[in-house]
Amino acid sequence: MTESVSHTERAHALLSPSAAHRWMHCAVSVARSHGEPEQRSAFAQEGTAAHMLCEHVMLTGAEPRKFLGGVVWLTANQDHVRVKSAHNPEPDGDHVWEIDHEMVDGAIAYREEIHRILAECSDDVVVVFEKRVLATHVHEHIFGTVDCLIYDRKRRKLYVIDFKYGQGIAVEVDWNPQLLIYGIGSAFAFGYDLDQIELVVVQPRADHPKGPVRRQVLDTLDLIEFETVVHEAALRTDSRDATAAVGEWCRFCPALYRCDDVRCHILNVLGVTRKARHRELKEHDMPDLKDWKPEDMARVMRESAIIKALFRRIEEKAHGLAMGGSKVPGNKLVEGKSNRKWKDPAAAEKKILALGFDRDDLYIEKFVSPAQAETLIGKKNAATIKPFWTKPPGKLVLAPEDDPRPEANISVGSSFGVVEDDI
Repeated sequence: MTESVSHTERAHALLSPSAAHRWMHCAVSVARSHGEPEQRSAFAQEGTAAHMLCEHVMLTGAEPRKFLGGVVWLTANQDHVRVKSAHNPEPDGDHVWEIDHEMVDGAIAYREEIHRILAECSDDVVVVFEKRVLATHVHEHIFGTVDCLIYDRKRRKLYVIDFKYGQGIAVEVDWNPQLLIYGIGSAFAFGYDLDQIELVVVQPRADHPKGPVRRQVLDTLDLIEFETVVHEAALRTDSRDATAAVGEWCRFCPALYRCDDVRCHILNVLGVTRKARHRELKEHDMPDLKDWKPEDMARVMRESAIIKALFRRIEEKAHGLAMGGSKVPGNKLVEGKSNRKWKDPAAAEKKILALGFDRDDLYIEKFVSPAQAETLIGKKNAATIKPFWTKPPGKLVLAPEDDPRPEANISVGSSFGVVEDDI
């Protein structure tokens, strides 16, 4: 059995599973975010396009590689996945996205994981894609859409599969609240007729010690206990006395740009005096960096994600106001840098050839990368080219102590960066 819900037609719950990490920590964020427009970043749009390719591949059985060079076209009322064609709209980084090697690789990884699961299932299995999952028995406002759900009736096992296309933040699978809420809603729908639930995150572009696919197996009792936790957290969002809690979850809060709790928290982290917090800050209000100790820097590093997220959100909000015709004091809209593009590539080619140049002068060949080659020849043949590629060490960057990657050994001449961006 399959059931599909279009990405462009998804309804957003007041207490959505995808935002559970935030509202389960900060109850007041729900009320503060009410009325805030949905954030639609380029990263989110690209992720939606990748999800659409994955869904199309699974529902039609099409080979992902045949879409290389094609586009995913996100419109107001439907989603299109198209093979390479001269009639396709031009990718614009918003509604139209090119299906490149990375997106194809992501669809292949997603398909392979689902096939792996199905191979271990019995012959009595329910499979749904883009399934609306209700957890309204826990709270009336909890529902969401899961990427893939597989229920093996004979083995009494439920699989909750989530595809993540982001590469900046590696999503952990262990006790992931989003997947667990999908599990809670699904278990309720199936009458809790299950012994185990397996949470699966497929994130092909993010660097994680456990690889692009992470799994956690829990039993039904774990799920029931977490359901109680979710219920209590949801009730706190209804309370008039709901309190704020500042943490890394604030990065994704729609009300971040105007949250006084976050502002005060950041000023405290930066060492700004209380007296200076109620007026426009001057440079002399900030502590001199030469006087900072390692623990002072560590404090800022711990909170850097919130600080950067706040600044980005304020910039996005100010830009939106300016684009809407409002004046942002001290700022103005200017035209950014752009590159020239051909209006008629065929006519331009003909003109240049008429000047005596060869066609080879107009086209630059570039050998595919190892990842692109593996997409081309398939996973079964990937081992045959392994002796011909190498993976150099990445730049050394500062990361929190709880980062799952092992600590690097510092040597003289080591390549280093600064800190990793979360986007």
